[in-house]
Amino acid sequence: MAVTDFLLFISCIFQLIVLGIGLAKRPVTLDIPLDFHQRVKVYDDFVKITEAPYHAEAEFDIVLSYRTKEARLLTLEITSIGIEKTQRNEFKYVVVVAHRSEVKQTLRVKVTLRDPLVYLENKALNIFPDLYIEEIQVTVTLLDLLPGGLDSKPVLAGDFLRLPLTPPWSRPQKPGFSFPWPWEHLIKQRKIEKCQHLKDIVDLLTFPVALTGKETGLKRILPPLVWPREELAEAYSKTKPRFTISTWIFLLEPCFDGLCGILNHRSTFLLTPLLSITSSGLLHIQVQYTPDTGYAFVINSRLPIKKWVQIVMSVDDTTIYVTTRHHNGHVLEKEENAVHKEFPHGSFSYKDTEGFWVLGGTEGSKTFNGIIGHTRIYRRHLLFPNQVFSPPEDHVMFSMALTDHSVTCSEKIVNLHEAVLEEIEKASEQNEYCVTKRGSLMDLLHVPSPDSNNHQCQVPLSGETPEVDVIVQQAMSHHHNDLKSVADSLYQLANAKLVNSAKEAAEALAILRVSSCMGHIESQYMTGVINMIGLGVPQDKTQGWKYLLLGAANENALSQMSLAYRHFIGTDGLHRDCDVAIGYYKAAALTTDKLLQQHQEVNTHSEAVRLDDYEELANHKGNESDVFQWLTHQALHGLSDAQSLLAEMYYYGKRGLQRDLNRAVKYYQMGADKGDPEGLYNLGISTLKGHGVEQNETEAINLFKLSAEQDFPPALNALGFYEVNMRQNYSGAAVYFKRAADKGDRDGLTNLAVSYDNGWVEGHPPDKRKAFKYWFEAASKGHPGSCLAVGEGVSSGVYVDRNCPLGVVYLRYVAEQNPEVGWLMRRGLEAHYQGNMYKSLVYFMFAAETGMEVPLYNTAMLCDENQEELSSVTAVDCTWHYYNRSAAMGWVFAMIKVGDNHWYGKTVPQNITFAAEMYAEAASKNDLPQAIYNLAYMVEYNYSLNGIQWNNVDKNVVLQGNLTFAASLYKKCRDTLDNNNESSYLVRLVL
Repeated sequence: MAVTDFLLFISCIFQLIVLGIGLAKRPVTLDIPLDFHQRVKVYDDFVKITEAPYHAEAEFDIVLSYRTKEARLLTLEITSIGIEKTQRNEFKYVVVVAHRSEVKQTLRVKVTLRDPLVYLENKALNIFPDLYIEEIQVTVTLLDLLPGGLDSKPVLAGDFLRLPLTPPWSRPQKPGFSFPWPWEHLIKQRKIEKCQHLKDIVDLLTFPVALTGKETGLKRILPPLVWPREELAEAYSKTKPRFTISTWIFLLEPCFDGLCGILNHRSTFLLTPLLSITSSGLLHIQVQYTPDTGYAFVINSRLPIKKWVQIVMSVDDTTIYVTTRHHNGHVLEKEENAVHKEFPHGSFSYKDTEGFWVLGGTEGSKTFNGIIGHTRIYRRHLLFPNQVFSPPEDHVMFSMALTDHSVTCSEKIVNLHEAVLEEIEKASEQNEYCVTKRGSLMDLLHVPSPDSNNHQCQVPLSGETPEVDVIVQQAMSHHHNDLKSVADSLYQLANAKLVNSAKEAAEALAILRVSSCMGHIESQYMTGVINMIGLGVPQDKTQGWKYLLLGAANENALSQMSLAYRHFIGTDGLHRDCDVAIGYYKAAALTTDKLLQQHQEVNTHSEAVRLDDYEELANHKGNESDVFQWLTHQALHGLSDAQSLLAEMYYYGKRGLQRDLNRAVKYYQMGADKGDPEGLYNLGISTLKGHGVEQNETEAINLFKLSAEQDFPPALNALGFYEVNMRQNYSGAAVYFKRAADKGDRDGLTNLAVSYDNGWVEGHPPDKRKAFKYWFEAASKGHPGSCLAVGEGVSSGVYVDRNCPLGVVYLRYVAEQNPEVGWLMRRGLEAHYQGNMYKSLVYFMFAAETGMEVPLYNTAMLCDENQEELSSVTAVDCTWHYYNRSAAMGWVFAMIKVGDNHWYGKTVPQNITFAAEMYAEAASKNDLPQAIYNLAYMVEYNYSLNGIQWNNVDKNVVLQGNLTFAASLYKKCRDTLDNNNESSYLVRLVL
């Protein structure tokens, strides 16, 4: 009986084979189970496509390699895929593998496609090309040989491949038919040009980007698809959501705020789809139908911390496939798959050409704390995980070895912590150099070499040198294992060593690596910079990127700015990417704005002074400068303006003065005693905050009112804040804000913008577009909050026109006021005044690596003028490395230097045209006299300026040797307000 059943079963199988060779005309959906890869591992079955053509033809061969554990069904199915998401079964081949095969077997299958897919239109042969089909998918699977239909059989192994079809108008005529020669000639004459391939695969990100866990991230606008025919574009606009997106993330810590965004698509009113992480580490996916209707679900796949995870989300209308792949470096450790098909409201709203994609966070949506890596979207494509791109092993994502770094750091800290506790418990002096000693930080500057017989010192617990071990352990003992204090002490010690001598850079770097492991963000920035430029050590950009990314993820504004400017100008191997740059600048600006509002007494005002501007340089010597002496004399004689200026210098720590709130209040009081509105207001602020005087809110309000009676705008703003925060009288506050704004006060303009945005202005509903009008006006006057609002607005383009470079300008302005940058520039100036050029260079160099034009210029100038002492300090060419970058960031004086370098061919091949471009750009920015003079000289002496635009003068229409035009330029140079006596004298000689 059993034999009879088996024969019947085999008979059914052969019928199935015969039927399978036929062409199925109905649409089909590939049913690939989610645990596909797990099953491959469980069963010793294998199948792979080893040979296939690059594109599909009328007939072609597919070569398979396979191995089976038991008897199996091997199926090869070819499905055509249309632009409207339709699928059609074009070819199916099924064969029974009757026996177990322990070695790999080979099978060659001949495939034949329909004429409309591969041939040119031919009405005589009834061939009409299928214009909506672009590619075919080859799917090969091994199925269990069990009774039942094919659809119910489990897939044990498989492989997939997509082959493009030849565009319809480039296909050949079907062989065996020929037109008469007149018709052939006519066909050739009327042949339509080959259609361009649709660029529907977009890399949203190729280089890792740090995310802070705040409302910051990266925005990407997808370009419109260029369809060859209008009806194809119209058909695509009506399709349901269908795409695949792949992204890599590295979580530095769990999500603590409910939901942490990974990526989302944002339009004017909708946020859909939204991929996030929950506080328990699960993936959360949300879609929207209307602003008030949405649907969300959770994927039961917990994401690991401090490992690269690839997330592949494939959307096919109301079916979403999600795969997560956990990696240790480049090595795949684990893969999990899930599918969700329950969408109670049907297809969700999604048009990829409307709005923009967000990687990370944005306004109203926080992101995770970590790094997001390579991200690619396949528009119109539904792909399996093994079909999406994975970065190569040498990609910077993996070469940084972030997982190994995290593990090593943890081991270092634990080992050092335990060693210090052990020494404290022993309280012995057996080990002369590794025993805990109490002392000041400066005692660690010159630690003697440890005894070679000391076993503990021979095995550095810090992962560095025995000398560094001693320093770190003494610092930990001194601060009772308080890691925050220890890290700060190590940072200060490393800084002291670094500015002392380039010979101590290697040890300083080793100490900084240890403090970086303790989470000290300033150390991470310094470590990154030292590696990027090779300051006293060999250059290592991979390590530089790693520490800068870690510092940026941990909210170090300097690390964020350093990455931002590199992306903005496209340097160090990066492509220009304004979207990435503006994301970093926004993060740095938010941190800086918060610091400025806190107004800590230790902060240093950020002031950029050129080292070759000797007059301005003399005004930043603090109380030794002539300006300070003159202002002090005028203030003591009752001049209100001098009192206000001195008070401001002391209050903010400007022009080389140390901040002194008590002295600031003294000068504020002088003005207030005379009823000066500015003095009354500033004294009110000091009284309200308790800066230099006892805090008294009631007295502060009275001072504001006295100042406001004289229509002093800041006092009007202060009373407006009082109405908002103390009396919740929003409409009344808006009245005060409008009075201040009408006087052009930047705070008043900002507050009026907020009033319109929130609907506080009586008779006006919330109006963000009108708010932006006032934010723009306030931002043009330098208000940090308005600069943030405008920068964010023009970067997204939701309520105003999108303009990424303009957004960078506003956000950079805020970020560059960071007190830490100010501290570095102040230390650089002080060292320059003292004649210590190496120390000055180091401080300016760390300020320059944030991308600020003036520190970049000063660093280059120090190297240029002190080449014998400083030329070998860095692995990069210090002079032209920084001149070039300062020019690229828009500093006109650096543009002159770079132009001269190309004019004379000093360190680069001579390039007169590029030199002229530099001079023209410098002249167009602020009519720099030297730039104008150089252009005039080139015109006078017959140098071509063809194609160079400057001040609306097209040099294409200017004749070489046009002395009239040259003379007009010389006069412009002479009359320029910024001109100095030396260049003015030279121009007068020419004229």
